[in-house]
Amino acid sequence: MKRILITSTLAVVFAHCVSAQTVISIQDKALKAQQERMVITRWGNWLPKPKYFLGIQLNPNYTATWGWAAPKSRRYKEGPDIRPLAAHGKQTQRMALTEELKRDTDKYKSYTDSMARDATTEITSTSGLFSSTDPLWLLYYSKEMQGVTDYALHDVVGSLTEYEKLYLAKAGTIDWYDEQMLILQEKLNAAFNQDIDRGSRIIDYHNLLLEYRKLQRKWFTTISLANKLKNLESAMRSPHATPNGGVTRNRGSDVEIMEKIMHRINNHIE
Repeated sequence: MKRILITSTLAVVFAHCVSAQTVISIQDKALKAQQERMVITRWGNWLPKPKYFLGIQLNPNYTATWGWAAPKSRRYKEGPDIRPLAAHGKQTQRMALTEELKRDTDKYKSYTDSMARDATTEITSTSGLFSSTDPLWLLYYSKEMQGVTDYALHDVVGSLTEYEKLYLAKAGTIDWYDEQMLILQEKLNAAFNQDIDRGSRIIDYHNLLLEYRKLQRKWFTTISLANKLKNLESAMRSPHATPNGGVTRNRGSDVEIMEKIMHRINNHIE
């Protein structure tokens, strides 16, 4: 136990002494020259120098490293600069080629990014999945065509008076209007969901809007004529309908004329 304690103490003291010593920097000219030759600093600083006496090489290390006793691969002292990091060295050329390839890669990346942006723009402008985000649809056509997108027959019929319902149903106008609105709604859904370019989609929206407005004008014109016919029938049933001039009008002919007008309108006869 005592021997182990003494040994441990000596080891600690020795380690402390070693760590307390100053690190000495080795300045070897030959080592420094070799480091400079490995990079692009210098090439011709060859150390150690050969030492001759009476034509005999006195430095065996030089003879074994660079002289006749050295391998052929090391006998390049007087030859061309073969450093990999020289101005024309293989490593320098490799780094230059890598940098050139990097620039080409960046160009191709920029080109592919541009193609990706163009493809994304084309998809968003042609795909029906993104038609609801079109600014022109959001700002204008969605509001103008709301009567088509939200169309429901019971809402339209519910806004009519009893006389208008009876007359339009008898004339077949309600069924005709419902059929035309459903066709228009189907066309709008097709233009909204199909994959076409944005210009063609906007043109379809505009043409459908014109059809919708024309249909609405016919619908309200029919309602207005129905109300006029009602007012005319009420006036004919009134006891004060006879003119003061003593000439009686043919009431039946007025009703027939109005019914003919309504028949022409309902059947779209020009």
